[in-house]
Amino acid sequence: MAAVLLGGLLAFGSPSADANVIDRFKDIYNAPEKLDELQSEFAKAQAALDKAEEQAQEYAQKQLELAEQNEAYRQQNEALLQQNQELLQRLDQLQNDQSERTRFYRKIAASVLVFAGMGLLYIISVRVWRYLAWRRHHRNAADGEGQ
Repeated sequence: MAAVLLGGLLAFGSPSADANVIDRFKDIYNAPEKLDELQSEFAKAQAALDKAEEQAQEYAQKQLELAEQNEAYRQQNEALLQQNQELLQRLDQLQNDQSERTRFYRKIAASVLVFAGMGLLYIISVRVWRYLAWRRHHRNAADGEGQ
């Protein structure tokens, strides 16, 4: 019985070995088609790689341009900040000059008013003095006539 089993295994084992040899022959026969497939896949992969490299170069160029543009904007921003500081200082100076000019005009106006007030006070005091002198003179004259 063992011999029958061993014989059966050898009988069934042999066609699979023949099938493997036949499959290998078929693979060798179909090798040019597979080679063409592999070459087309390689060409597609190479094209995709070339496209990716080109895009990477474009992105690198774009990034370089943006970096240069950013640097230009930064320098422009610094220049504008400096100009802004200068304008603020100039504005402060002009405001100080304006306030000094306003104080000067107020001092002049106050001085003019003081001198005008003193002149008016002088005129009034002279008038009062003349009136008092006139009144005394008339009172003395009236007292002298009545005696």
